[in-house]
Amino acid sequence: PNFLRISYSSDATIWTPEFSLVAGQAYEFKFNWAGDEGSDWEGSVLVNNSQSSTGATMLGTKFVEFGDVTTLAYQEETYCFTPTTSGVYSFGIKGQETGSEWYLSFDDFSLKQINSTPGTDGALSVCETSNAVDLNTVISNAPVGGNWSFNLNPNAVNNAGILNATSVPSGTHQFMYVTGGCAPDTTVATITIVRAASAGNDGSLAVCRNQPFNLLSG
Repeated sequence: PNFLRISYSSDATIWTPEFSLVAGQAYEFKFNWAGDEGSDWEGSVLVNNSQSSTGATMLGTKFVEFGDVTTLAYQEETYCFTPTTSGVYSFGIKGQETGSEWYLSFDDFSLKQINSTPGTDGALSVCETSNAVDLNTVISNAPVGGNWSFNLNPNAVNNAGILNATSVPSGTHQFMYVTGGCAPDTTVATITIVRAASAGNDGSLAVCRNQPFNLLSG
């Protein structure tokens, strides 16, 4: 039930707390917003060295513009920021309304440091009877917050990256770990499913005494 809103006839900005950020380090600012089914809103994201619109810089493009019909359903927005100078920064969400609509609502704000180094692919051979293979141990340095995918059988691997090899045919397959946002990347875990070892089926032979015979034929 807890969220922030900007009301109609407003020209207001919601400011985050101030953060100490490092020059050259990438950051990802995210939030959810919902409209009122009106089309008289404009919304943008600002960044500044203080909680003030004076001298602030707009990040990216506007998430809503006058004429866009807003919805009551929340949608997520992602903005990327890499400061050129270390120091204190604050992020603002500016909303303007030109008519007599109702509200823009906001929730679930987050700011996280981004690992911009691409993940490292990896490979592993497992037996087809293995039912719990952790794909996260096959790749390395992958950014957090990604999702695993496998087109041949999406249910073979869960969101935590645990593979059930019994649901995948023998052979070599590629499992994709995909991250989006400010650090888009695809890291590949190549898994070779090896058929379980078998010495064959038992059998019996009737043979003549002192005559050679092939044991494999039994």
